[in-house]
Amino acid sequence: MLDGFVVDVGNNLYDLLLNQMGSVTASSPTQVTVDFGAGRVLTYSGNGALSGRRRLYWSNPVLTLPQKADPQWTQLQAVVDAIRANP
Repeated sequence: MLDGFVVDVGNNLYDLLLNQMGSVTASSPTQVTVDFGAGRVLTYSGNGALSGRRRLYWSNPVLTLPQKADPQWTQLQAVVDAIRANP
């Protein structure tokens, strides 16, 4: 399971380090294998980690890049949290 959701073969997942979506080719409670094309196939732990670092997400988790000393950053985070709390 990834973030509380079952990972099924055929799901598309995003690798944060590769900055690329891939297709799940195998899934079990302890491992997820993702094919990114061009011969690049990676196997992650069930929680989306590779070599102890979380890399796998349902979509790109970076919505926008923070600006230096941005006073509105906290407000932006609060808006996103409010939207997520009320789907």
